[in-house]
Amino acid sequence: MNTPGEGRNDLTRIRYLRDHIAAVSKAIADGCNVIGYTVWSLMDNFEWADGYANLFGVHEIAEATNATKIALQT
Repeated sequence: MNTPGEGRNDLTRIRYLRDHIAAVSKAIADGCNVIGYTVWSLMDNFEWADGYANLFGVHEIAEATNATKIALQT
């Protein structure tokens, strides 16, 4: 899945989020008062040190295609 209509294959991020959400679930089961969980970040953003080089978002902003948004599998 590597086209804007299909989404980007990002298995590393999927595993990362799965593992962290599992840890939150375990914390809740252990009695922690978890109010919420936020993914960083919804869309790619500009980082002062690196510009747009690091793609953190669950949605990729493709600058080369006039800011087309590309959904990721996450």
